[in-house]
Amino acid sequence: MPAAVAIGHAQQVNAVVSAGDFMPGVAPLGIASAFGSALSTVTASAAKLPLPTDISGNGLAWCDLTLDPTMMQCSAVQLFYVSPTQINFAVPNIEFSQNAQRHAFGVRPIFNGASSGPAFSAFPVQDFAPRLFWIGYDCLADTRFLHANVNCGLTTVKTDEAFQSDRGAVTDQNGIVLSSSHRAKLGEAYTIWTTGFGQSQNGKLTYPPLLLITNVPAYGYAGDTYLAGPILYAGLSPQYQGLYQLNFVLPVSIAGSSDPTRYPLFPCGDYDWEVSLDLIQGSGFGEIHANLVQIPIHVTKGDVPCA
Repeated sequence: MPAAVAIGHAQQVNAVVSAGDFMPGVAPLGIASAFGSALSTVTASAAKLPLPTDISGNGLAWCDLTLDPTMMQCSAVQLFYVSPTQINFAVPNIEFSQNAQRHAFGVRPIFNGASSGPAFSAFPVQDFAPRLFWIGYDCLADTRFLHANVNCGLTTVKTDEAFQSDRGAVTDQNGIVLSSSHRAKLGEAYTIWTTGFGQSQNGKLTYPPLLLITNVPAYGYAGDTYLAGPILYAGLSPQYQGLYQLNFVLPVSIAGSSDPTRYPLFPCGDYDWEVSLDLIQGSGFGEIHANLVQIPIHVTKGDVPCA
């Protein structure tokens, strides 16, 4: 059993953010994190599905401050994890009519089935707020970079302020995270694990995402940008509530460039380099970019036609 934690007087919620990268941006059906103090009497995770709304008497109440400014009709949310300083929870499936104003929301801790403590109020819920789950820092795999292949291995501590990659939850078809010890290969399928894609209609996302792949520039070369494809699937994951996935094929066409000013690569193979994944939803002024992560790619001879 987890050890009980004494609740002091500084009980409050300081922020509600995306669980993907802990930055602002909460969307219906996604996963969010509430940070604060004295939020729970225990540290524990949900043990089974469906997700509980109570873990050892602890929970979180969700309030629509626009419809219920006195916060008398709040409802408990489903929980992934509770601790004194952080609660991870599933964002309710909020639907807005076309003419409805944007609502403001708040949350407050629940102890022994009763709401307690002040609410964190007036945070918006967006139609979509794409976020990749951040895994950690890693070395740059491209040998043309200064400090290439130095301090390799995933870590949450930044050891090289100028020359490190951000790795995200991008896996191969065996579920192995792409990193300096497991590099991507052209022409193969990969999965990006995200949250915040928002609602679906008839099994398809209301706001389909776009994925761009950009060569990370090195030594003065600009980075070419390519449309990733094909996107095999983008939507809620059947494996885990609140989790979204985007399955895509890493195109062979991203390797190489005939323009020497735009990051040329060796066309026949046996080299490594880094690309950034830019995940986008919406368009125009409503366009939202997810947090950038990089994946390392190794090209062997035969992957790319020789010049």
